[in-house]
Amino acid sequence: MEPPRAHQTSSIQTPPASKWKTVIALILLLVAIILNWSWVFGILFITWAIADMAAGRVYFVEEITKSANPVLFWTIVTLWLLLGLYSLLEPFFI
Repeated sequence: MEPPRAHQTSSIQTPPASKWKTVIALILLLVAIILNWSWVFGILFITWAIADMAAGRVYFVEEITKSANPVLFWTIVTLWLLLGLYSLLEPFFI
């Protein structure tokens, strides 16, 4: 029989950190789809492209790093920027 420990850890776990920005973004995406707001997707694509350029990696099906696959990395980032610009400007050319 094992002697009692002086300090036992509790089995109660703390809840995960709130991801309120993600929840708001998901709600905004649903509203954008319902109201046909393509500009929301333009902002999203441009935000992804900027963040990925700063990080040096993209996640598209799998992780692509700028150092290991520079052509594919820049192809994806360029495509996201072009899709973002198209989504932002498309309402003005209908």
